[in-house]
Amino acid sequence: MAKRRYKPEEIVIKLRQVEVLQSQG
Repeated sequence: MAKRRYKPEEIVIKLRQVEVLQSQG
């Protein structure tokens, strides 16, 4: 996996997406 710096807002968006997927599943 490529190492990449994430902006705080990008991390928040990722977490939001994961939460949505988990709530659906």
